[in-house]
Amino acid sequence: MTMANRLSTIKHLSGNPRQFLISAGMIVALIGGTALIAGWITGSASAQNASKEASAAARILPVEASIVRIEDSYERTRHFPGLIAARRSVDLGFQINGMIAAFSADEGDSVAKGDVLASIDTDRLQADRAQLVAALAENRASVKLARQTRNRQRDLNAKGHASDQTLDEAESELERATAAIAATQARIDRLDVDLADAALVAPFSGTITRRLLDEGAVVTAGAPVMRLIETTALEAKIGLPPRIAADLTIGSRLDFDWRDTRRQGVLRTILPSVGRSSRTLTAVIDLPSNIAAQDGELIELVLKDNVQESGFWLPNDALTEGLRGLWSVYTLQPEPDSDGLYRTSRAEVEILYAEADRSFVAGTLNDGDHVVWHGAHRLTAGQTVKADPSATQPEG
Repeated sequence: MTMANRLSTIKHLSGNPRQFLISAGMIVALIGGTALIAGWITGSASAQNASKEASAAARILPVEASIVRIEDSYERTRHFPGLIAARRSVDLGFQINGMIAAFSADEGDSVAKGDVLASIDTDRLQADRAQLVAALAENRASVKLARQTRNRQRDLNAKGHASDQTLDEAESELERATAAIAATQARIDRLDVDLADAALVAPFSGTITRRLLDEGAVVTAGAPVMRLIETTALEAKIGLPPRIAADLTIGSRLDFDWRDTRRQGVLRTILPSVGRSSRTLTAVIDLPSNIAAQDGELIELVLKDNVQESGFWLPNDALTEGLRGLWSVYTLQPEPDSDGLYRTSRAEVEILYAEADRSFVAGTLNDGDHVVWHGAHRLTAGQTVKADPSATQPEG
């Protein structure tokens, strides 16, 4: 019912006072109810808008950011693997043929220079020596007789009772007997050498790492019986590219990693031959005497150099994988008319050098940019975020 219709109805009912009052009351109630509903709707809309604004503010992510500064160079650390080796190692064997009689050392035993490690049965050698000693005594008796005969013939020859031929034969017999003594003595000396060689002696102090034979085995001269390595002096052999090896100085101290510890050794030499398969030069490093390493253990030489290239250090958590082999970082620009709110932008970078927790990058970053330091994987370009106060301070 329109207002005009209501007024027409009022005029029509004015002739009846009672009906007029009833109609007027109804109209007033209708107008009041309409106003009340309109006020409720308006208040509800305002409350909804305020709730939406509060919810939107709560959804703004807080981020940790920092101001980056460009650097003209970076220090690069490179690792080159190698092996620890005993400075001296040898496969020991007897110098004569024979049967092994006993071992005086076994695998894992530490021995000193000159220690007897094993021995060959010498019964046959001792018997041969005894026979030669008897022959030597016989030779000496022959020499004594030959000398007496020679002297006797010399006296007779001087008196004209013996010919020169007889004297010459006596002289020759004495020389043969004397030579027989020398020959027999030489054979005895040779047997004495063999008897000495029947003992396997450690040529230097070290550790027995392997025993190849047991007692009773018959060996030939030179056949390996035990392996001995020197444990008091260790070295490391590491393959290096020729260009890098050329920058090293003989006698310099170098860092190396062994069993998760950083130690130092001395560069003794660089072998002058390039490996055919590895195409590297072998650097030989003397290890400290107090290192309890084992022959064959792995080692890593640690070399550092300075690379003249501009870029920025960023934590790896600031990087997200991009396109075409590049990486992305997020920079922050302040939102206008807001306190502590920023809008994200994407910057593309290339990793020049990476470490365990940070990388040196170059790309579309500028000196002084605010860069999201952690949690870049949660963000998208154009997103509004709230930055910590550290976003206004350069990374120290």
